[in-house]
Amino acid sequence: MLVVATVALAYSLMQIRDNSSWVRHTNDVLRLIAGIERAVLQAESGERGYLLTRVGEYRAAYETAKSALPHAIDDLAKIVGDSAEQQQNLAAVRSSIEMRLAQLQRVVELAQDDPQTSLDILEQARVDLLTQRIERGLSTMTKYEQAVLKERQRNFERSNFAAAAVATCLVILALASGCVGAFLIERQRTMARQQASDQRLRELQAELLHVARLGTMGEMSAALAHELNQPLAAIANYLKGSRRLLQDSTDKSAERIRTALDKAAEQALRAGEVIQRLRQFVSRGETEKTNERLDRIVDDALALALVVAKDRAVEVSVNLDPTAERVLVDKVQIQQLLLNLIRNALEAMEHQEPRELEISSRRGEDGMLEVVVADNGPGIDPQLADKLFLPFMTTKTSGMGVGLSLCRTIVTAHGGDIQAEPRPGGGTVFRFTIPSADPL
Repeated sequence: MLVVATVALAYSLMQIRDNSSWVRHTNDVLRLIAGIERAVLQAESGERGYLLTRVGEYRAAYETAKSALPHAIDDLAKIVGDSAEQQQNLAAVRSSIEMRLAQLQRVVELAQDDPQTSLDILEQARVDLLTQRIERGLSTMTKYEQAVLKERQRNFERSNFAAAAVATCLVILALASGCVGAFLIERQRTMARQQASDQRLRELQAELLHVARLGTMGEMSAALAHELNQPLAAIANYLKGSRRLLQDSTDKSAERIRTALDKAAEQALRAGEVIQRLRQFVSRGETEKTNERLDRIVDDALALALVVAKDRAVEVSVNLDPTAERVLVDKVQIQQLLLNLIRNALEAMEHQEPRELEISSRRGEDGMLEVVVADNGPGIDPQLADKLFLPFMTTKTSGMGVGLSLCRTIVTAHGGDIQAEPRPGGGTVFRFTIPSADPL
């Protein structure tokens, strides 16, 4: 009996070793797939950045990613060489990547001398959907590898269960319960290591994808900010010139027109300031703090946000702490923060009757001022509460998922904190803290 029990135990340990080898193999495949996808995104980001700005740094990023792709594909081909289906999937992905790299190289070469042809190639790339084909191909390989691992694990569990049952019975008959206990402990440790490894891999993949997309968003934001500042300045100048032309007019509506032009010029300048601050924020992550009145910041944000709610009544209640009127903040960023929260509240209350919006503030004990934005909408799904401020997290069909993430970034840059909680009686309450400029 002891001999049979020893054989059964040895067989189970061999199965555990094989299963660990399968897990490592799958982890290596998924790591290489994530690296290929990241390199494709970096190549496209570098190519578009170079096309927009002609900065050599973007071209260098493109060249680095392009040179890394063939090696990564060859490494992946070696690992999946034992699977005919994965080889076929990789061949399709390799073909799409080669075509996409050829398009990118052609665009980079023509960017200086023939920009129109490079733009035509970009348009053809959008029609060909090569990037989507690459992503689908890599996703297919990932799903296949995960499915194979699950099937191997099911087989492992079935065979391991049978061996464990035989070993347990024999050990009980031979009064060798200690061997069974050691076997079970080792099995549990192996499964725990496997689960931890899988979890770390999933977290790494999600982090890499978010970093790649956030990096692309930052580059595009800086480029767009640079391009939009000039037309906005031109708009403001034209509006001021138009006002001067009306200065001596005796027409009855001239004063109203001058007032409208003043407001339009003011908003054009404010838009330029917002874009400039966004560019600085993306490129350096710094804020320029000044002593400002909180009530004026709230009034400006409300005036802008309520423009979209003119067709439906909104009951707005503003209750600010009179003992803490001034704050030490970047005015434009806090206006944008309030504007995002107010717009989210209005959208949440779209089908609510009546619609109630409340903005209040109170002084804290740590030199900070707490600002509250509350609505009576349907509230937030409890399952999404912990992920609410993550990048690209959204419940809107047309949303990008960067609004609340940007709000948290702005509050953190001011040394504060932001959180969301259910409102008693229905709705949502957003609370954030910013530095107070009034003495305690």
